[in-house]
Amino acid sequence: MSLLHISIYALLLILLILSLVLFFKFYLKIKSSDKNSINLIEFPKETSSKIENFIKENKKKQ
Repeated sequence: MSLLHISIYALLLILLILSLVLFFKFYLKIKSSDKNSINLIEFPKETSSKIENFIKENKKKQ
């Protein structure tokens, strides 16, 4: 095996480990969140109002 092959395998292994760690952390965050709450991610108030205004405008157009 050449050095290039070993480097690619090492990079893939590191990416696999990092993605598994991030998935596990996200899984624990979901598991520990409020079970009755549908929203797992809280948006800032400004973003929430922008989303609500966007929905209202789209309903008016239809």
